[in-house]
Amino acid sequence: MQSILRKGASLFTPSPPTPSSRVDEAEGFQVSGADGFKSISSHDDLFTKVNPAVDGEECLHDCSTCTIKYPAKFEVDMEDELYGHVNGWATHLLVATGKTDWVRDVADEKGSVMEAVERGGAEPSNGNLKLSASNIPVPDEYHEHEPGQQPTTVLLLPSFTIIDH
Repeated sequence: MQSILRKGASLFTPSPPTPSSRVDEAEGFQVSGADGFKSISSHDDLFTKVNPAVDGEECLHDCSTCTIKYPAKFEVDMEDELYGHVNGWATHLLVATGKTDWVRDVADEKGSVMEAVERGGAEPSNGNLKLSASNIPVPDEYHEHEPGQQPTTVLLLPSFTIIDH
């Protein structure tokens, strides 16, 4: 599981961009400039035609023939407060527990990393911290240790850093 998490993190780790323009033949995209901007070479590359052998018999028409059209422009009310919105955070700490059900406040899990982070009082310098329990599997040696001494894995976002504890 650790290798899967590391592989996932490596996919989100930025790599140095290539300075020249190239065509990605596998995807049909024209990649140009150092920013890695992609543009499509043809309409058919972006919107492939429906193939009942691939898409299934229930999909009998191409999306381009669809009669439902979205308006070119519409108003979005940016002033009203959304019902049930979540305050923003700058850093998100996902702690692997291997569980799918937790107590209401994850910091109340006795002997957990979440309790230590919450009770430690450390505040990130870049803004609010969101602390979450996750059903990410715990390391194999988790069950060999006493409660409160069990190792776990933490995923730190937005840097996609994996921390083994």
